[in-house]
Amino acid sequence: MKQLSLREIQLEELEILDVVVAFLNKNHLSYFLCGGTLLGAVRHHGFIPWDDDIDIALPRPDYEKLIQLTKNTHLDQNINILSYENSKLPYPFIKAVNTKIIIKSKSTDDKNLWIDIFPLDGLPSDSNIAKRHIKRTMLYKGIMFLKQTSFHDLIHRNKSLVNRILCVFLKPIASIFSKNFCTKHLIKNAKKYPYKDAEYCGIYAWGYGLRERAKKEVFEPKPLDFEGKKFNGIKGYDIYLTNLYGDYMTPPPKKNRIQHDTQAFSNINS
Repeated sequence: MKQLSLREIQLEELEILDVVVAFLNKNHLSYFLCGGTLLGAVRHHGFIPWDDDIDIALPRPDYEKLIQLTKNTHLDQNINILSYENSKLPYPFIKAVNTKIIIKSKSTDDKNLWIDIFPLDGLPSDSNIAKRHIKRTMLYKGIMFLKQTSFHDLIHRNKSLVNRILCVFLKPIASIFSKNFCTKHLIKNAKKYPYKDAEYCGIYAWGYGLRERAKKEVFEPKPLDFEGKKFNGIKGYDIYLTNLYGDYMTPPPKKNRIQHDTQAFSNINS
């Protein structure tokens, strides 16, 4: 097998995105780039140079339709849709995977190269109620993090000593809860406030918490350049990216640039 460079990983993920977006467009499902992928589109017109993943989001109604449409089928010969509902993927979001690209990462749940597909859910208009609601999401997400992270990695995280000690102390408690238990409650919590009735929305089933919250019109699709192609971003990208990253047009210093440790291998003979 051939190990892929960072740029080769990016291009393979771009191919997954092409297949997914073609399927979404064919079935009249709305989507948009989000998180670091949206930041890359705005600041770099493509991938953040040191990044190796792609994130998109769909309004919850379209997200649910995507799950139903892909229940017993692949998008093409190599691209498959995995979800908690259809394959017991232990996350409250979808992964579109390329079964021909094998990966090695710290997560034992990830076997193939993927892109993430998140649901955009409704949130309360009252910010205090929204804050309390999102805290429940962050609790279950925190349990998932502790379950998936080794003691060694918890100890050596770039966090305060108090934070690292607390995580090590809480990890055995987190082991009481299964991943499926956490995922089930994350999905239930995310769907509490129906998207169609909401004034505010957010990608909070798995994301940046309260920083994801914005008025629904912020998330209206707007075409943006990404790697020489056009994909949907959002009209209110300045509001969204400022909430997430602050001064998002200024790249962080090298020491703060988050890099993933994923190793990818193609099992197709070249």
